[in-house]
Amino acid sequence: AGPPRPQRSLPSRPAAPRPRSVPHRWALVRTGAMAPLAVPSARPLAEGWAAQIEEERDVHGFEVGAEVLSLHVDAANVSPLSLPEELLSSSPRRRYFSSDTGDLDRIFASTVPDEAKMDALRELARAQGQVFLPSVASDAPRYLSRAKGDTRKALRDMVETQEWRRSYFSAGPVTDASVKEDLSRGVMYFAGRDHLLRPALVLRPARLPDSWMANRTLATGRIIRLLVFCLEYMLQYMLAPGRVESGIILLDMANLSIAQLPFGVLRSIFSLLGSHYVN
Repeated sequence: AGPPRPQRSLPSRPAAPRPRSVPHRWALVRTGAMAPLAVPSARPLAEGWAAQIEEERDVHGFEVGAEVLSLHVDAANVSPLSLPEELLSSSPRRRYFSSDTGDLDRIFASTVPDEAKMDALRELARAQGQVFLPSVASDAPRYLSRAKGDTRKALRDMVETQEWRRSYFSAGPVTDASVKEDLSRGVMYFAGRDHLLRPALVLRPARLPDSWMANRTLATGRIIRLLVFCLEYMLQYMLAPGRVESGIILLDMANLSIAQLPFGVLRSIFSLLGSHYVN
């Protein structure tokens, strides 16, 4: 045998850059910015937005008030992959292909599908004296699109979401410390992004502990809190306005029989998603 081949040292890879904290999409849509604002993630997000709210009291033509603080994540717990560089450097795709219906337009928060309908929605809100959270007002085009142009339904949905947010977060934001143990069970987690660079959240009901399911009411509340944390984290750390403003959810039903399906839990999940997190 010949002499041993020399070992080559591989070049070290540079450490992945830590993402900047990204506030709710409304904060960027209003300024027309395409890159995230630099808001320290360790500081309560409401403080970072206070100056902007004071300077401008409307979003999409709707009067707004102070934002409800919904999430707090310690800076050390923000994943470096939350906002990948390819997302910020990519060109936003305004259309995508659906095998069911052909080409479809992507809805962005800055996209107004029907200006006349939006004017009618603004007038209706003004007539009722509605003052919205900025995070709700920024999604007005989405509510109008989901309501298929029905301004009364769109406004009703906006008001209901606002009432839910004020009630759910009345005791304070959901924190990373409060859900750390539950996240470690793998009941739900982010599994990268799809071909449109939208974050993919996976739900695995088979991993729900038996101890949780012994009390379905408590289990549902615990799972909803975990889902709210993941959705708020996605909105605040994983999206970029005008590029990627929504995510997808994958429901993995592996290792479950029909008899084992937690229908009550799933019904609560679908209700939350359908009512208060428009996509």
